[in-house]
Amino acid sequence: VTYDEYMVVKELNKDYQYKTTPSGGSDIIRSLYETPSPPESFIQGSDLFTNKVGTGQGYSLWGPAFTKEAYEHPIDVIISEATRLPSALDTTMPVELKANVATQQNGRFMVRSSIYVLGRVRAMASSLSGFLLSSYPQTATFSPVIVSMDSYKYLQSLVYNYSYVQSIGITPPTSPPIKALFIKVTEESSIIERDDVINALKNFVPDDLAFISNTKDVLKSTQTAVMILNIFFDVVSIIVIILCFFLLFVSFTTNVNENAWEFGVLRAIGMTAFQVVRVYI
Repeated sequence: VTYDEYMVVKELNKDYQYKTTPSGGSDIIRSLYETPSPPESFIQGSDLFTNKVGTGQGYSLWGPAFTKEAYEHPIDVIISEATRLPSALDTTMPVELKANVATQQNGRFMVRSSIYVLGRVRAMASSLSGFLLSSYPQTATFSPVIVSMDSYKYLQSLVYNYSYVQSIGITPPTSPPIKALFIKVTEESSIIERDDVINALKNFVPDDLAFISNTKDVLKSTQTAVMILNIFFDVVSIIVIILCFFLLFVSFTTNVNENAWEFGVLRAIGMTAFQVVRVYI
């Protein structure tokens, strides 16, 4: 796990053993690869998918063979803590995973059919570097589901074998698409050494649209922006406090000047200065 010190795990599946990360937490990512879930018991007619029926261009996606395979290969997943309340999920219950089979037409993706598989929640986390995980239920709709590379390849083959894409001659990619690659270097590495790594990576990335950034620089720029904002808010607060003081002073002085005649009358009838102060304050 890259930057495991920022990983916040809310609940772990107690059926598995977890190795420890350098920062002392449970390595939930490594557990996906080292301890996959065993097959689930399958009883025809009493499974999650009995009432699931879907078709795509005349090809049925469901049957005893597919349902049995879904139970024999449960997918281990790491999900967001945000899904706990909206979906009533925890690490002790199975989940239903849905994979949409879509084609692109006129720049838009059209869902042709769906594949449902059985999933096992390995852990629920509210923070993990590189993924939009949260504890706020409002983010549950677009929270990612994290699986291992092996599970992704299995889902890819499952979609290819049980949907219509095989019949129309679509060949699945040989490797999963990569959106981001995180490389962790030692904390003792200097700025020059980090720049050398970045420049070496740029030589191996032929795509001009690929962006390589140094996390240290991003954190430093973010901290600088936060510091500038804090200074700005502090200056604004001081100005507001000074203005409020002068407004109160002017208001109080005006009130005293307008009631000077009343003060004189009260003093003339025998009230002491302290008694007059108590009347108005």
